[in-house]
Amino acid sequence: MGSCGALVGSAADTGNMIGGEVMIETVAAKLMDGEAALIILAAEEDEAVLDTVLGKFDGEIVRFDAASVAEEVDEAVKLQVEMARQAVYELRNTRHEDHVKAIEDKRSKFAEELAQYVTDNPSIK
Repeated sequence: MGSCGALVGSAADTGNMIGGEVMIETVAAKLMDGEAALIILAAEEDEAVLDTVLGKFDGEIVRFDAASVAEEVDEAVKLQVEMARQAVYELRNTRHEDHVKAIEDKRSKFAEELAQYVTDNPSIK
């Protein structure tokens, strides 16, 4: 079983740094079901140190610029808040529609029962 490591930091040598891609999408695309990702926030002067430490694991090291990842996280948080707001809005609308339908169904049933009662009891007219 493989894994993927994402190293976030400001590396001096960024030879294997992904440019222009977002970390979340990159890591998610590399992971298969049952696999795990290790994300490390590090300020590296020498990439070889972490490469050596993590090299014993079956995986891939991908580096991202910390400022880009921070911006990505900020955007993800904003998106999460907006999605939660939209979900609440849709839930309220659905509940309102269900409530209105329930009232209409009760009115209709009451009208039918009343009409049936009047039909069954002609002396009430």
